[in-house]
Amino acid sequence: MIIYNTPAIPAIFAGAALTATSIGITSRVLSEMGQLTSKEGQIILGAAVMDDVMGVIVLAVAASLAKTGEVDVSNVVYLIVSATGFLVGAILLGNIFNKSFVKIVDLLKTRGGLVVPAFTFAFVMAYLATAIHLEAILGAFAAGLVLDETDKRKELQRLVEPVSDMLVPIFFIAVGAKTNLGVLNPVNPENRE
Repeated sequence: MIIYNTPAIPAIFAGAALTATSIGITSRVLSEMGQLTSKEGQIILGAAVMDDVMGVIVLAVAASLAKTGEVDVSNVVYLIVSATGFLVGAILLGNIFNKSFVKIVDLLKTRGGLVVPAFTFAFVMAYLATAIHLEAILGAFAAGLVLDETDKRKELQRLVEPVSDMLVPIFFIAVGAKTNLGVLNPVNPENRE
């Protein structure tokens, strides 16, 4: 705000845009180094999870600013409590779910017997997150944390990689296609502000 003489709301949006981190890159690097399950690796991933949760809260505050032009403190408190409660609850219930997940997978003797329940669980968690006014990605993230603790995690990761290889580029293309580059046009006087 001081250096660029920018009003508070655009400065908050710029800061919120810079909060995003990539836990996927961090976990991939730790995995390739063989340090993913080490004490240090778990601390790094735990800090990244907390950082992502705080990032979701910051983005929610920015979204609140976009809608009303001011920060609704009760909404921020609700987001902090609900996001924290949702993740802690998902992790605690994950121990119970892991046993039933493995039993369901063992019962399904069809092709996709591991991937279908995993995706179903991720979609249900995403739906539950949106039902309590959180972002769907937080629910899917919690599902990933829970599924990472199952006995079938290595097999599940192997089976999901081709799906993610196909869908991740589509996701980034879809997000990029929604970008309105016209607002960066300096010729338009409205964009100069």
